[in-house]
Amino acid sequence: MHLQRYVEYSKALIKRRLAFKMNMVLLMSFQIMSPIIMLFVWTAIYLASGVSTISNFTLLQIATYFFVIAALNAMAPDISWGILGDVRSGNIFSILTRPLSYVWVIVSGAFANILFDTITVGIPILVLLVVFAHVSLTLSTAALFALSVLVMLCLTIMTEFLIGYIAFFFIDIGGLLNISNFVMQFLGGGMIPLNLLPSGISAVTSVLPFQFMLYTPAAIFTGAVSNVQAEQSLILGVLWLGIFMVLCYGMWYAAKRHIDAVGV
Repeated sequence: MHLQRYVEYSKALIKRRLAFKMNMVLLMSFQIMSPIIMLFVWTAIYLASGVSTISNFTLLQIATYFFVIAALNAMAPDISWGILGDVRSGNIFSILTRPLSYVWVIVSGAFANILFDTITVGIPILVLLVVFAHVSLTLSTAALFALSVLVMLCLTIMTEFLIGYIAFFFIDIGGLLNISNFVMQFLGGGMIPLNLLPSGISAVTSVLPFQFMLYTPAAIFTGAVSNVQAEQSLILGVLWLGIFMVLCYGMWYAAKRHIDAVGV
């Protein structure tokens, strides 16, 4: 019975977003602008350096990489700001008294947004890349890419939960959310491919979970890493999933105890 309610909630969110078609157009436009700007920047870098490849990236691969990043950013859900809004407005109390789980209500909403943005923005960008950038994906590479996107979405959702739960203790975490978004973009490879970073920084990012939120799927799609390297990397990603699940459970347990003890 509860599962059906979560499904209905997801359907309602999708219908609401379909009602505002101009928002969909603007979202697509904003997602395309960022990689176009990066294309101009990296074109200038390649022309100034006089080289055809930088760390195994051709200019076409770099351009493709940032368009994939745009598609992935469009798919990624934004949960922490919603949790902060519920805490600030006091709606969290009424929500927690409902028979439905607050966590799974948020997850069902995230699923609806992921599905909507993937179909309307993510997939069209990837299809255009295959057609115009001549990206060729083998069946095994496509499967690894799909798996990496799944790992990315799960890690992103849990990271958003972990950051959002901090609002139960401090409430005004808007600045923290902005900083965390910047850190995740940088350490995730959203601003520069991680293999282009200095060796010391690259060694650190290679063991952190942020690489799976953007860099790993983009690197697989562009062919910057081999299938063997991708498989080895995704094993680490799955391990991070297990760690984040434990962290999320612990933080949610602490947040609920904090509400019961002193309120928000």
